[in-house]
Amino acid sequence: MYWRKIFITASLFFAIFITNINADDELNLSILQALTLQNDGNIENSIVIYEELFEKTKQVAYLKEALKLAYASSSPKLKELLKKSEVSLKDDSEFIRIKVADMVNAKQFSYARNIMRDLVAKEPNVRNILILGTICMLQNDSITALRYFEEAYNLDKNEETLLRIVDVLINQLEKPQDALSYLQRYKDEFGCTIKICETMSDLYLQTQNFTKMVEICEELYAISQNKNYLEKALQIFIYDKNYKAAAEFLKKYSYNDTVLMEIYATMKSYGDAYVLAVKIYNDTRDLEFLARAAVFEYEMYDKHEQKQLESVMDKFEASVVKLDKEIYLNYYGYLLIDHDVDVKKGISLVKRALEISPDSPYYQDSLAWGYYKLGDCKKAKEIMLKAMQDFEFKNTKEAKEHLNLIEKCIKKSNKGSKK
Repeated sequence: MYWRKIFITASLFFAIFITNINADDELNLSILQALTLQNDGNIENSIVIYEELFEKTKQVAYLKEALKLAYASSSPKLKELLKKSEVSLKDDSEFIRIKVADMVNAKQFSYARNIMRDLVAKEPNVRNILILGTICMLQNDSITALRYFEEAYNLDKNEETLLRIVDVLINQLEKPQDALSYLQRYKDEFGCTIKICETMSDLYLQTQNFTKMVEICEELYAISQNKNYLEKALQIFIYDKNYKAAAEFLKKYSYNDTVLMEIYATMKSYGDAYVLAVKIYNDTRDLEFLARAAVFEYEMYDKHEQKQLESVMDKFEASVVKLDKEIYLNYYGYLLIDHDVDVKKGISLVKRALEISPDSPYYQDSLAWGYYKLGDCKKAKEIMLKAMQDFEFKNTKEAKEHLNLIEKCIKKSNKGSKK
């Protein structure tokens, strides 16, 4: 009830001094009281005072102020004040706009449009023309709305008015190229602004003009330093599978080495990926990047010399168990098995990967390969057949080779037992 206390205090203040003041002072105090109530959020009482001031002085400014407050606050007195204003403010453009707005709220669009058209004929300014255009939009008369918005834009090349034109062209008339032409002309004249260039970026995305979209994103970054625009451009390169351009883009802005590392890996540029992984690990001491460096170092070569293999193993040994991530457990485990470094340890690591992802055909394949290396080919085949239930995996070259070797091992073993 804070506002009531203020109101009482203000009332007492006026009551104390009212006996010693003349008519002008009384008027000024009433205005001050109305403003105080308005500032305190007591709009209804403020409206009452303005209305009383109008009745006492017949000055329409007070009635107009009461009307504006009533409209802005959706006061229950609005209708009464509108009716009163029809006499005293009949030709006042502000009253007419409020009357039109009230009609629009009541969905009396045709009446509102006729009144607004008369006002535009009398006062063809941007504000009135935009209101008329908006009413046309509400009546789904997009062509006429566009004409009015263009008329307003020709009077004042305002960004907000331009966006109204663009909205009609895109969402109502399906003319994105016309919208882009408008935006480009504005950009040529006034430069790239956030709203204009973001709209252009969205339009280039819709029309799949990725080259232009990236250019706009770079301009947006230049004026805002907001890296979200670089991310947006980067996503386009990746969506378009233009990894070379993505890598060049990331190098140009030097803002995301982790993504650049992954893009190098996708491009099979394992040497570049390895260099970045080592750099990031040295900067952060994050073991994830040490494990990634091990993967890239291994993938760099088709054949592995002992020294290279030892370097890879050292990196895995320092990271894999602590990380306890299935992908590295399996990768390191498989290397230990395939290179006959320590098959039992490899099997143990792969089993841990399978505890995390028991249905992975690739991990099952690694485990089968481990048992094959140990000579337990029946167990290897049993596990391998589970892996081969995966359609994608069973068609890989490695899956076929492993199964073939495991089956040969079983046949050889069976022949040996018959002898």
